[in-house]
Amino acid sequence: MIEIRHLDNDTISIEPDFAFIGGNLCLDFANTVGGLPPDSITQDRLTSYSHLVVWSQHAHLMNEDEAQVLLDKAMRNRTEAAAQLERANAVREAIRGIFAVVAYGTQPTESDLELFNWELERAMAGARVTITSEGFGLAWPKAEAAFDQMLAPIVRSAAMLLTSAERPLVR
Repeated sequence: MIEIRHLDNDTISIEPDFAFIGGNLCLDFANTVGGLPPDSITQDRLTSYSHLVVWSQHAHLMNEDEAQVLLDKAMRNRTEAAAQLERANAVREAIRGIFAVVAYGTQPTESDLELFNWELERAMAGARVTITSEGFGLAWPKAEAAFDQMLAPIVRSAAMLLTSAERPLVR
């Protein structure tokens, strides 16, 4: 259970119902919505910006203090938080659409690919080559307290999986 402190010092609790079984950040993000076949009930686990932040914390995209900063910021600007949740859900649906067709060996829709590529351009901005123990790597500066800071690593994860030898393993 996660307790979230609001600006007025009241707290609410969120019981996370997140499964991290996709083996990849982008697949775990896509799995935050699911359920039975299309004509049945679908369960969305990201129904509020708070849920998105809690999922991001569980996905190790931010620590508890960073999550609390975003939640406090969201309480002060609910309109922006709602807009970023809507954007995150659109990214999630594009990723789900792309990987669904990958699993079936067909091509993604133009709209899914267009949205994904637009987000990928944003996610790749600011890349830096860094020295690692293996030689060199890519790193991106973290956008401190940005409402959408969790989206860039998710989108980069999807791009890396789509262009990797592991893509055919996606089901």
